Amino acid sequence: MAGGLRAAARGRRARGGPALSLLDGDGQITRGFALRGLATLKHAAALPAITALATGADQPLAVRIRAVRAMAAIGQPASAEPLMAVASAASVDPNPSSKPSPRSVS
Repeated sequence: MAGGLRAAARGRRARGGPALSLLDGDGQITRGFALRGLATLKHAAALPAITALATGADQPLAVRIRAVRAMAAIGQPASAEPLMAVASAASVDPNPSSKPSPRSVS
């Protein structure tokens, strides 16, 4: 039984390779789907690349959020510090809204 579990773990690591290569893609949707896949596979070897996306100020907010979710799903203790840094960053609005704020009428 233990041999089967090890083989399954090796298979998960091998399957993460294509998704890991997509993290460098140009499109934020592509990076988002790659992050979702790596999170589903719990691909811990991808954490350095995922952390870079989560903490990269040049990344779109949607990619940063997906990266934070992937880090949480993978669940490695090493993710706690970068997660806190992203959550407490002054440049990130804790309550983003896609709707324009109402203007006051005077």
